[in-house]
This record gives sequence, C-alpha cells and structure tokens, in this order.
Amino acid sequence: MRGLPLPRVITVPFVGRLERHAYLFWRVRLPLWVVLGAAGWLLFGWAGLVPGFAAALATELVFSYRRPGRRPGAVAYRHGPGGPGGGASGVREPRRPRPSSGSGAAALNPSHPTTG
Repeated sequence: MRGLPLPRVITVPFVGRLERHAYLFWRVRLPLWVVLGAAGWLLFGWAGLVPGFAAALATELVFSYRRPGRRPGAVAYRHGPGGPGGGASGVREPRRPRPSSGSGAAALNPSHPTTG
C-alpha cells in the first residue's frame, strides 16, 4: 500500500500549495479504505463504492498533507502592540505550584484561623 504514487507537493484550489508530511501506516490506511468503501456500498449499492473510495482518498489527503513551513501543532500568533510591560501581548507568567495543605496553605488564605 505504501507504493500508492501520491506526489510530494500538490496544489489545491482555494487552499494553495500543500506538502506531504506523513504517510499513513497500512494499519490505518487499509481499514480507512475498507470501512468507507463498505459504507458507500451499504448506502448506495455498487454505485456507492465510488463516493466511498473518494471519501477515503479525501480523508487520507487531509491527514497526509499540510501547508509548507508549518509544524504539526504549531500555533501562529499575530503580535499586536506591546502590553504595559513592553513585552509581547498575551504572554503569561508560568504557573506556580500552590501548597495543598500545611502552613503554606494557611499563609495563602487570609481568612484561615491561623493567620491574622
């Protein structure tokens, strides 16, 4: 199944240029084609194989191709004007651990009976 000749770079209308970033493993690809082909056959008979396989191909393309220069999981941020600190807006301090019990927890809670 890996020998299916899909090009490394394709151009899709209204989307632009896409590069192949992953190959679906046969354990994913084979059930994808079988299930979607069978679903088309069950819904529309023998003529349903064509839309079923077309849906399988479209699904494979969605998972295999990506816009060039973007890493998976990367988030594109647009930097606006700097905040009051002069840094990039939207930047937060790292979370600090909070004590769950003991004297440290009492010091954090002003209404605790031991603080005062």
